[in-house]
Amino acid sequence: MKKWLLVMAICLITLGKTAASPGNWNTGKLVLRNGTVVTGEINYNWKAEIVQLRMPSGTVKAYSAFQVDHFIYFDNGQNTLRKFVSIDYPVRRTLTRQLILEEFTSGPYMVYRRLRHGREPIKVAQPVLYADDSELVKDYDSFNYYVYTNNTFTNLDYFDRELWPQMEQEFGDELKQFIQTRQINISSTVARLMIISHYNYLKDNMPQAEESPASTSVIRSGTTVGE
Repeated sequence: MKKWLLVMAICLITLGKTAASPGNWNTGKLVLRNGTVVTGEINYNWKAEIVQLRMPSGTVKAYSAFQVDHFIYFDNGQNTLRKFVSIDYPVRRTLTRQLILEEFTSGPYMVYRRLRHGREPIKVAQPVLYADDSELVKDYDSFNYYVYTNNTFTNLDYFDRELWPQMEQEFGDELKQFIQTRQINISSTVARLMIISHYNYLKDNMPQAEESPASTSVIRSGTTVGE
C-alpha cells in the first residue's frame, strides 16, 4: 500500500507540471471531497487513475480518488455527457479501496467501468499515457464493468450466473426477442451491455404500480460478487 501511494504521489507531482498533456480535454466541473467545486478543462488518466484539471492560466492540477467526490463533463468527441464518481469499492468482502469509476449506464442496473490494468507498472516517466482519448473509450474490452443494484456490485464477467437469472425472470420473453432480433452473442461484453440497457428500458417503462426504486448514481459503499 505504501509503495502504491508513493507512485501515486510521484504521478500527481509530474502531472501537475505537465501543462500540455495529450488526450481529449473538455470543459467540466469537479467536486472535491470537502465540497469545493472547481471548473476548467478536464482529462482523466485511466492508468494512473488521476483526474487532471487545466486552469485558464494553463496550469494543470491533478487529483486522486482520495480527493475527488465526482466530476462531470460533456465529451465533444463522443457527443455525450460523462460522469465519474469516487467510491469505496469492496475489492474483497472485508477490504475496500478508493476508486474512480465512470458511470457508464444509468437505471435500475447501474453500470460502472474501470480500465483493465495489466501487470506492467505505471511508467512514472510517462504518466500521461492512457489519458482519456476517443480511441481508448471505444474499445469496450479494455475495461472492467461493474453492475450495481440492491446495494451490491457484480462484475459483468458473472453476467450468466448473477445477473441474467433475475433479468430473465422479469422480462424473459422481451429480452430473448431483443437478442434474437439483433442476433447478438451474449458472451461478448458489448452484447451484455446492450441487454442491460434494454432491461433498464423495460424496467423504467413498467406500469407505475409495478416499479421498484432505481439504484442511486453516486455510491459510497456496497458489497461485491467479484472483481
